Amino acid sequence: MTRLAFGVVLCLSLLSLVGCGPAAHDDHHHGHDHGGEKHAHPETFAAAVTELAELRDHVRDALAKKETQKADELVHDVGHLLEEVGELAEKEKFAPADVLAIKSVVSELTGHFEEVDKQLHGEKGKSYDEVAKSVDAAIAKLTERVKK
Repeated sequence: MTRLAFGVVLCLSLLSLVGCGPAAHDDHHHGHDHGGEKHAHPETFAAAVTELAELRDHVRDALAKKETQKADELVHDVGHLLEEVGELAEKEKFAPADVLAIKSVVSELTGHFEEVDKQLHGEKGKSYDEVAKSVDAAIAKLTERVKK
């Protein structure tokens, strides 16, 4: 049941990323947990990409230490952050083609972390090691967008 709920949240999140108009999102900040740490949402695309890279490292490290509960929480945090990346790209005034490319990378990352989440919940999925190179490459693509 938990897996189903996560899948529904991810699907709805992705739908909001590819909607026709600007996302209805408050500009004020809500704190949330990232692996037990409370902090505010990123305000810029660059900050979101930096946070995404940090979360990726925390997921990798938690799994290396066999801290599966912590890794699971972090994977869910990645999912929530990925929702924001596309929204922030739109606010940054990227060209429409760049926003679409960013959203495509977000979709790719969502799929990779969804596979990891499946495995964390005992379902047929992929280990982080199996998706690590693809995750790193996708985050590198987003980082390149920050530098432009």
